[in-house]
Amino acid sequence: MGRDSMSVVDNELKVYGIDGLRIADSSIMPRITTGNTMAPLSSANGLQI
Repeated sequence: MGRDSMSVVDNELKVYGIDGLRIADSSIMPRITTGNTMAPLSSANGLQI
């Protein structure tokens, strides 16, 4: 995630170079969480639990 040449997605989880595609996977998180990944991932993607 980011703006450098190695980034795959932007801060809104939109994939660079592919219109309409977003990532919904915790592997895009810039920091490893020490707890459950469901809450931060749901929050990042705007999902309702």
